[in-house]
Amino acid sequence: MADEIAKAVFGLLFETSMEAIFIIDLASGCVVSANVRVADLLARGVDSVVGMTLSELSFEPERDLSLPGHYEEVALKRADDYPVFVELQVAHVEDPTHGRLAAYMARDTSERRLLEQELVAKHSALHAAYADLERAYAQLEETKRELEGRNPGRRAR
Repeated sequence: MADEIAKAVFGLLFETSMEAIFIIDLASGCVVSANVRVADLLARGVDSVVGMTLSELSFEPERDLSLPGHYEEVALKRADDYPVFVELQVAHVEDPTHGRLAAYMARDTSERRLLEQELVAKHSALHAAYADLERAYAQLEETKRELEGRNPGRRAR
């Protein structure tokens, strides 16, 4: 049934997309279909994802991800309980055969998130190094003034 829903409702997009896509039956709240990218993203078999609820797949059960729209920085739960951060696009579809469905397209942003954190850390380190340099320069200026004060006839170089 899961493959049937995927092909009937989402067709080739579901199979060929580079994004992880899963479909939830809005009446039951359970995943009824998922493509292989979901399995890769969550380090789970596709069959193990089918039947799970969104709150079971997410580290953020209190966050309402059921409405259509775009959601950023969503932490999904991998099989090893490690979070994977994604952007979610959610669309609702009314299908005469399968009823009300929600399609979730997840784009992995974990690597971007790690790079952003690394950039912030490097920026902080650079800012701290600049502050150290300013202190050292001020200390050097103070030492220069002291030397000039001790030797009024000679200028420090």
